[in-house]
Amino acid sequence: MEYVSQKYEDDSYEKIQQDVKKMTQSGEIDGVETIETDQGLIVRFNDDYLFPSGSAKILPSAKSKLDKIGAVIAKRFMLHNMRIEGHTDNQPIVSSQYPSNWELSSARASAIVRYMISRFSFMPSLFTAVGYADTRPLKANDSASGRAKNRRVEILILRNKYKSQENPQNEFMKMSKTDKEAMEQHRVAAVAQIQKLSPAAKELAH
Repeated sequence: MEYVSQKYEDDSYEKIQQDVKKMTQSGEIDGVETIETDQGLIVRFNDDYLFPSGSAKILPSAKSKLDKIGAVIAKRFMLHNMRIEGHTDNQPIVSSQYPSNWELSSARASAIVRYMISRFSFMPSLFTAVGYADTRPLKANDSASGRAKNRRVEILILRNKYKSQENPQNEFMKMSKTDKEAMEQHRVAAVAQIQKLSPAAKELAH
C-alpha cells in the first residue's frame, strides 16, 4: 500500500503531522515543525537543537528527539525516498574541519542520514543528503532571530510520483525475502522500543 497508494501517502502525511503536533504540545519535543508541499512532507528541525555551533556531531540530547520523529516516519514509510537537507545562516564559519558553510551543511545532512539508517534500518538507497549552505533562507539574515530560523535540517519525505527523478532503481524489489524480513523486524523493534520508553509516543500508537 505504501508504494502504490496515494491515499496511503496522504493519510500518512496527515498522521505524521498530527503526531508531531501532539508531541510538541505535550512538551516531549521542541524545535520541530512539519510542512506539506507538492513535493512531499517536510519535517523541519532547528539545528541548534541538533548540533553544537560549527559542528556536525549530533548532540546526545538530540538523539531522543530524532528517535521519536524517526519512529513516526518509520512506522508509515519504509519505501519512500527521503532527502535530508542541511541549511545554515550567512555567517562565515571559522573551522579547520569545514572550510565553508557548504561543507558544514552537507556534513550535518549526512549525519542525520547515517543516524536514520543505523537506528531504523532504512535502505541507504532511499536517502539523498544535500547541503545548501545559506542559499535557501527562510528569513532575512539581518537579525539573530532570522539567522536562527535559517539554521535548520529538513527531512523531505518525497511523494512517490517523484521517485523516478530521485532514485529510479527499486532496491527493495532486489532484496531477498530473508533480508526484507530482517529489515522489517528491526524497524518494528526500534519503533516499539521508542514508544515503550515514551509515554506520549506510546499513546500515539493507538
